Amino acid sequence: MFDTFLPERALVNVGSVAIHWYGLFAAVAAVAAFLLGRFLAKRAGLSVETVGDAFFVSLVLGFIGARLWHVVGDLSYYLDHPAEILAVWNGGLALHGGLAFGGLALFWFAWRKGLSFLLLADLFAPLLALAHAIGRWGNYFNQELFGRPTDLPWGIPIALGNRPSAFSDATHFHPTFLYESLGLFAIAAFLVVWFLHRAQIGHANDSYRGAVFAAYLVLTGALRIGVETLRVDVVLTWGDVRVPLVVSLLLTFGGLVMLLTKFRGHMKPPPQPTTYNLQPQ
Repeated sequence: MFDTFLPERALVNVGSVAIHWYGLFAAVAAVAAFLLGRFLAKRAGLSVETVGDAFFVSLVLGFIGARLWHVVGDLSYYLDHPAEILAVWNGGLALHGGLAFGGLALFWFAWRKGLSFLLLADLFAPLLALAHAIGRWGNYFNQELFGRPTDLPWGIPIALGNRPSAFSDATHFHPTFLYESLGLFAIAAFLVVWFLHRAQIGHANDSYRGAVFAAYLVLTGALRIGVETLRVDVVLTWGDVRVPLVVSLLLTFGGLVMLLTKFRGHMKPPPQPTTYNLQPQ
């Protein structure tokens, strides 16, 4: 199917208004993440209403940050086409911008409510992975964020108008959206199981706080590093290095440091028994 099908951006047209696949997947992603958040909150004994409020604040600020990061990444285009800055239905939400702004919003919310930011971050980690996994399918219908040309049987066709000029003669490209989506679904499932396990054994409020979120940073960062080595879309660069690749490396490293910090105290060897010299003097 993928090797011959050229998707349309619009799901349906109602008069002059078009409902885009990208917007549909973004909405489904938000609803799925919200429902998962309610489920995890109940299982962890947290206030569903409070988690819902935190979700809304983080969603709005995260959306703004994701769009701003994308616009900055292709600034020359948007300076020439300023009206396109608000055209989010055409695609263009960057994970790292959403993570930064959404994380700051969550931190502010936790501070205002006197809550543990790390506990909320642990709960939100699987939500982020799930929403991202679903939202990636919008990139497929927009024919964007694909990888290098490939002859593999699962390569996807890209219309000539959507191909980078350097690859205008190629027809099929790596479906990096699919690679990332499948990886994110697996990560989301793992994080859900881990969060529920910690809540079940009573460690949701102990020194392990932040470990689930740290694992999210490590796993999604490593996944993104692999995907970035394949992608050919226009992004902000430092020299010849893609900035999203650098940010992913930093997030992965930061997550590893957090995990080591969390588990270091629990991996110390037990103290050796004290020995006494009982030989007669």
